Amino acid sequence: MKFLYLTLVSLSLSSKLFSQDGYEGYESVPFQYKPFRVDVTGGVAILPTNIWSGGVVAAIEPKYAVSDRFSVGFRTQGAGLVRTFYKMNTSDQYIRAQASAMLSTSITSDYYLAYQELRPYVGVGAGYYFYKAASFDANSSSTTDPGETAAGSKFGVLARAGLDLFHMKLGMEYNFVGKTGRTKNSYFALTAGFYFGGGRKKEKMDDY
Repeated sequence: MKFLYLTLVSLSLSSKLFSQDGYEGYESVPFQYKPFRVDVTGGVAILPTNIWSGGVVAAIEPKYAVSDRFSVGFRTQGAGLVRTFYKMNTSDQYIRAQASAMLSTSITSDYYLAYQELRPYVGVGAGYYFYKAASFDANSSSTTDPGETAAGSKFGVLARAGLDLFHMKLGMEYNFVGKTGRTKNSYFALTAGFYFGGGRKKEKMDDY
């Protein structure tokens, strides 16, 4: 979380630098970017556990730009990940969930901090996360924990930040999802991908 906070602060500072690069009058010219685009991304997931645990994510997200600064979208993301890893007590005993699938659908919004080809952004979203049942392994037969977490769904929110460059994008996000019993469902993701549409209308930039 500290890493995400520091990145958001850095992106905010970078927007001030970009605004001094000859685009002071640009903000008064509406819709310099094509409003509709579709993002396709994939990456790795990391779970906030006491030992490294993670998986992979993939998403598709149609988005519509209300203005050049602000866009809204609908993200569908699939994740295959090990959903929990924790110690049972002060010894080395543990229980770990097997890899299982999670599917989320979220309403998202992004705010762009600059108008150049390199466009930092910050964003938030909210929706539902649907997960499959997960069975458990343990390195001790003395555990009394349940052997499986049932399938279900949880409401969750996400916070993200990243960079757009031409039609490519890099991003990071944290998905805050409620626990299922003691099973941890929240995860951090590092993503990369591309998008269709949404490019800058260069022909209109010639007049400024």
